[in-house]
Amino acid sequence: MIFEPIFRCKCKKSKTNRMILDGGTKGNYTIELCSTCYNNHNKKFLISEEIISKSNISLSQNQNQVIL
Repeated sequence: MIFEPIFRCKCKKSKTNRMILDGGTKGNYTIELCSTCYNNHNKKFLISEEIISKSNISLSQNQNQVIL
């Protein structure tokens, strides 16, 4: 199984949105953003997105994580 890297905004606010974006030849990557950063983020290469709830926060805790 191949895991995509997860990037997060540096804001201290809770992350509300998870987006999977097309990274071209480097492969897909995932971003978790607070509501402010989500509204300001370019969604041009968006593949899929989801609302983060308390039940699916633990899904990302077992994958590689990088803070933006």
